[in-house]
Amino acid sequence: MILNNVFYILMLAMSALVGIVVSIVPYMTEKPVVFGVRVPASAVMINSGDFAAIIFRLKKYYTIATLIVMVLVVSILFTFASTNTLLATSPLIIITLDFAVYLFVHYRMVGIKRAQGWSVELNRTVSVDFVSDSGRLFPWIFAVPAFIVMVAIFAIGIAIYPSIPQTFPTHFGVNGQPDAFSTKSILGVFLVGFISVPVTLLMVAISFFTYRLPLRIDSSIPGNEKRASVFRERMSVMLLAIPAFINLTFLLISLETWQVLPYSPYNVIVFLVPIIGLLIMVTVVSLMTGQMGANVKLHDTGSAEIRPVGSTVQPKDDDALWRAGVMYFNRADPRILVPKRFGVGYTFNFGHPVSWLLLAVPIVIAASLLIIAS
Repeated sequence: MILNNVFYILMLAMSALVGIVVSIVPYMTEKPVVFGVRVPASAVMINSGDFAAIIFRLKKYYTIATLIVMVLVVSILFTFASTNTLLATSPLIIITLDFAVYLFVHYRMVGIKRAQGWSVELNRTVSVDFVSDSGRLFPWIFAVPAFIVMVAIFAIGIAIYPSIPQTFPTHFGVNGQPDAFSTKSILGVFLVGFISVPVTLLMVAISFFTYRLPLRIDSSIPGNEKRASVFRERMSVMLLAIPAFINLTFLLISLETWQVLPYSPYNVIVFLVPIIGLLIMVTVVSLMTGQMGANVKLHDTGSAEIRPVGSTVQPKDDDALWRAGVMYFNRADPRILVPKRFGVGYTFNFGHPVSWLLLAVPIVIAASLLIIAS
């Protein structure tokens, strides 16, 4: 069937993209942080001898192993899966198995660090806090597309509300035909639109706060401050752009529900297009930037000015604050968001109560709307 062939191709592309991106994450992180473990900068220099070779081999093995995982998952699912729903789980399965590979390499690095006594060396270093003082305004303009699409959901819904039947479909089977219905109501008709509001506002809020965050920079590496400034600006712009793709998917789903978009088994393919576009955008920005600007060339930093907002003499070895190198717990740190150690972007400080609130609010709102609508 043509539909299944196209759907398979799209899911194959998405799974392959996710698998490839995860496999090259070690080459996008900060150089002194290897698989979530902080090591001395001297250990990762090209001319540092055996240690650099060991780290390079670990990165190579991780990349090969995760690519093998991607190939196996895709081959098995796309050969034996009997439903489209099962095929759609392939990116999640790849990420889960790749995380298991990461954990193995992470604890291998923990052992290497312990054996070499690198914690002692790191405890003699100094870390300094910096914040951009470039005078640039927050890039609100990049949030406009998300708000335009969000408003379009309500504008179109209001315009056609009188023509929506008293009983309308809320779910469609793999054949494109409705298999669940709801009684016409404001909440029922605009449910997806109501969900898009907290999603958009949350992403804009996170972008705004990350743009203002002071970044802790190792100033002993030349150009780190300016690279970090570029990183923060690009991440903020990307966070503002993400809800535009999400809201576009919401809009397409709403159009089908309201019967503006004719029922068709091909609609699922249309819904996947913005998601694939989102993945491509995140991938390109992440590769060009790297965590904390690790991949940014100094001539790309422009004339950004950096102003130190405080410096503290403290051990730079902060591994104890990270669980498995991916979850940050520090009640003494006032920051809600902190740069990831493995990956590109930010993660929550789970030692800060506001982080849990930010995670819970959209979930509670979405769950409440779904319960009320049902």
